[in-house]
Amino acid sequence: MVNTSASTNWTMVCNTGGCPLQSRESPAMADDPADGEVVLFGGLNTTSGVTLNDTWAYRAGTGTHGWTEISSASHGPSVRWGAQLVWDASDGYLLLFGGIGPPLWLNQWTAYSDTWIFRAGNWTELFPAVQPSARSFYSAAYDPVDGYAVLFGGCAPMFITGFCGGMLGDTWKFTAGNWTQLSPGIAPSNRMAAGIAFDGAADRYVVLFGGQLGNNNRSAGDTWRFSGGRWSNITSAVGAPPSPRSLEVDQMTWDTQAGAVLLFGGCHDNDPANHCNFLYSDTWFFSGGHWSLQSPTIVPTGRYSSGMADDLADHALVLFGGYTYPLDASDTWTFASNISAFTLTALASPAVAAAGTPIAFHSLANYGTPPISYSWRFGDGGAAATALTNHTYLSVGLWTANVWANATGGARAYAFLNVTISVGPLSSVSVAPSTATLPPWGWQGFDAASSCLGGACPSPPRYSWAMNRPLGSFNATTGSVVLFTAGGTAGTTYLFVNATLNGVTVQSHPVLVQVLPSPPTRYVLTFSINHAVCSPVLFNGSSAANGSSVSFLAGTYPLHALTCTGHTFSRSTYRSDAGAVQTFSSPWGNVSVSANGTLWVNYTANPPLTVSLVASATTVSTGGSLTLTPTISGGASPYTCLWSLNGTNTSQTGCAAASIAFAHPGTYTYRVWATDSASHVAGSNAVAITVSAPPAPAPLVAFANATSLTGSVVTGCAVSASALSTSYEENFTGNARGGSPPYAFRWTEPGAASGFLSSSRNFTTYFGYGVYLISLKVNDSAGRLAWANLTVTITIDDSSLRCGPHVGVISLVPYFLAAGLLAAVVAVVVILVVLRKHRKREEPPMHAFVR
Repeated sequence: MVNTSASTNWTMVCNTGGCPLQSRESPAMADDPADGEVVLFGGLNTTSGVTLNDTWAYRAGTGTHGWTEISSASHGPSVRWGAQLVWDASDGYLLLFGGIGPPLWLNQWTAYSDTWIFRAGNWTELFPAVQPSARSFYSAAYDPVDGYAVLFGGCAPMFITGFCGGMLGDTWKFTAGNWTQLSPGIAPSNRMAAGIAFDGAADRYVVLFGGQLGNNNRSAGDTWRFSGGRWSNITSAVGAPPSPRSLEVDQMTWDTQAGAVLLFGGCHDNDPANHCNFLYSDTWFFSGGHWSLQSPTIVPTGRYSSGMADDLADHALVLFGGYTYPLDASDTWTFASNISAFTLTALASPAVAAAGTPIAFHSLANYGTPPISYSWRFGDGGAAATALTNHTYLSVGLWTANVWANATGGARAYAFLNVTISVGPLSSVSVAPSTATLPPWGWQGFDAASSCLGGACPSPPRYSWAMNRPLGSFNATTGSVVLFTAGGTAGTTYLFVNATLNGVTVQSHPVLVQVLPSPPTRYVLTFSINHAVCSPVLFNGSSAANGSSVSFLAGTYPLHALTCTGHTFSRSTYRSDAGAVQTFSSPWGNVSVSANGTLWVNYTANPPLTVSLVASATTVSTGGSLTLTPTISGGASPYTCLWSLNGTNTSQTGCAAASIAFAHPGTYTYRVWATDSASHVAGSNAVAITVSAPPAPAPLVAFANATSLTGSVVTGCAVSASALSTSYEENFTGNARGGSPPYAFRWTEPGAASGFLSSSRNFTTYFGYGVYLISLKVNDSAGRLAWANLTVTITIDDSSLRCGPHVGVISLVPYFLAAGLLAAVVAVVVILVVLRKHRKREEPPMHAFVR
C-alpha cells in the first residue's frame, strides 16, 4: 500500500520554448531499460499542423536538458501520432504499432497497422502474418506476469473525413514477434484514449481507466483489471476513482519509486458539441486495488495527450508536452516521490552468462513490515521462495525473472529483471549412423554432430576418430566425417569420435560396426578364339565356346586340348594340348595361351565404388530451389541410393538428380549413399546448402507529375460572362519504386467524370477555375499501399477584357470563368476561414473526433 500522507513533487526540467524538441501532442514514449534511457517518437504539432517522426532519448545530465535526438533512428516509422511505445521485456525491445499519419485529401487521415521494434538505437519493421487492424489511440502495456504485451481498443480509421471512424473493443497480445487476438469474453466497452499500466507492486495486474466512449464524446470513469488473459470490472472495489476523463494515451504509467501506478491530467468530455472541454492537472496513485489523490505543491498545467514514462535510470517519472489550451506544449517535467512505499529491488550476478552457469539472484525489500516472504519465477519453469537464490538456465535467450515480496500486513511489492544467456560449453557429440553392418569389402561413412549447452556451438569442434578404444588405435582422419573401410576380415569393430572445443573434450558413445564373413571368392574365365575353325575348349569337363565364360572357386582345374584345323598349340607352361592345368592364385592376374586361337583367363574385378554429389548452387533464398546431382562410378551396376539430410536418412532412394525446394532459412547438409549389386557401399562428399531469408522489400513510394498542358476557349461579347467556358487538358504520369512489383495504379480525380481509372496515365478536361487535387494510389503485389498527390490550380487572367464594362474576353490559365463566379468562390472561402478560426478558439486542437 502507498503511504498517501508522504510528499510528492513535480519538477520542471525545461519549459516550452526552452526544450530542444518541437511542441507536440500524442507522442509515443516509454523507458528503454536496456539502454538506460527514455525514448520518445513522433506526435502532432497542432500549431503548425505538422506530423512528426523524429526519435529522441531522455537521460538526465546529457544532451540539452536531458534530451538528445537519435539520428541513427531516421529510417524508422513514417510520420504519425496516436501510437504507443511499450517495453517488451520478454523480447528485449520497444514495441510500436499503428497510429495515424497526415491527411491525404478532404481531411482524410492515414491509419496504420504496421509493427515496429526499437532496439540499440535502431528501428526495424516486423511483418507478422496476423496483426490488429489499423487504429490509433489504443491502450497498450506489458504484462510481465503473463509474459506478453497486451493491446486494447482504439480508434478505427475514418474513410470520409477526419481520423476516427468509430471505437474498437478487441484485445490482442504480442510476444516473440507475433500478434494473437484474445477472446476474453467480458471486456471494457469500445473506447479510445484510455489510460493503462501494469501495477507491479501489490496488485500484479494490468489496470485500465477511463477513455473516450463512442457516444457523443462522453468520457468514461470505470476501472478494469486484466490478468491471465481476462478482463474484470473492478470499479466498485477500487474506492473513489478519478473523475471520468479521456486520458489521450498515455498519461498513466507505473512509477517504480512510488511503487504505484501514477495518473496525471487528462480531459473531460461532457459536451457532445465540444471535445475535451475541461483539462485536469491532478495526480493520482493506484496501488493495493485503490485510487488515492496526491497533493504535490507544484504541478504541470492541465493537459492531455502528453508523453509519460518511468525513468528507471534516473529514479524519476518523466512527462513531456501534450495539449495545454490553446497550444501544444514542449515542456519537460519529472516526478519524484518521497513516499516510503513497500518497494522491491532485484539483482542478478552475472546478468550475462553462458548456458549452464549458476546465476545468483538477490531481491531486497524496502519499508516492508517483516517477516517478508519472496516468490521467484525465472521464466523457464523454475521457481524459488527465498530472497537470495541461485538458478541455472540451460537454454539460450533473453529471460525475464520476476520476483514478488509479501510483507506482514498484506503489503506487496514486485520487481523484474532480464538475464541474457549465451551458448555454453561443449556438451555432447553423436555419430550417425549409430550402428552398421558391412560386407567384407564394404565402406560406410559416419557423420559426427556436436551440441553445446543451450544450443548450437559457436564454432565447429575438432574431431578425432578412434577404433577399438581399448586398443588405443586412433584413425588419422580428423573432421566431422570419416569413411570406414571394412577390409576382408570378419568381426566386430567399435568406432568412437572425440570432439574438442575451447579446451573441453567430449567422447561419443561407441558405434558397433559388424563386418560379415567373406563369401568364397569366385573367379571367371572368359574365352576368346580368333578362328571359327577352332573347336571349343573343355574346362573342368564343360565345353566353353567362343565368347563364353565360366565361374569357379579358387583351385586347380583341368583345361583340355584346344584343337584347330591344321594347327596345334606349341608346348608351354600352359599346354592345353597336353592337358596342362593352371592354378589361379591371384584374383587380379591374367593367363593367356596363344596359337592360331587365343584363350584368355580373366578375373572380373570392378573398380572401387565411388559416389560424388554436386549442387547447382550452394546458396539460395527461402522459396527457391536447386538441383543435387549424384555421380556413381565403379562397383557393379545396377545401383541403389539412399539420401541423408543433416546426418539423418531421408525417404528419397533414387540415384537420379533431385530438385529440392527450401521453405525455411538454415544450413542443410546432404549426402548420398550408393550400394551396388555386390552389396558394396560408398558415401558421397557432404554438400552444405545455405538458405537465407529473402531481403525485405524496400518501402513502396509513389510519384506523380503533370505535363503537356493545353487549353482552348470559347468567348464572345454577345455571350454572358457565365456562359464562357474553357477546356484544359493535362497528361498525368504515375510511377513507383520499392515494394514488390508489379504495381497497380489508380487515379482519384475529384470533379472529373471518369472517376477511378486503372492506368498510370490519364487525360482530363476541367471546366472552371479553382484548385483540383489529383491523387495517385499505388498497390504492389504484396498489397502495400503508397499515395502521391498533385494540385492543379486554375486562375483568371482578366487583362484581355475588351468588350465593355460587363461582358468581355476572360483569359484563363488554363480556364475561363466569369468574374461573378470568382467573387462567389472568394466569399465562400472567407466564410469558411472565419468559421474555422471561431471553432479554433472554442476547443482544443484534438478536434478530429467523430461527433
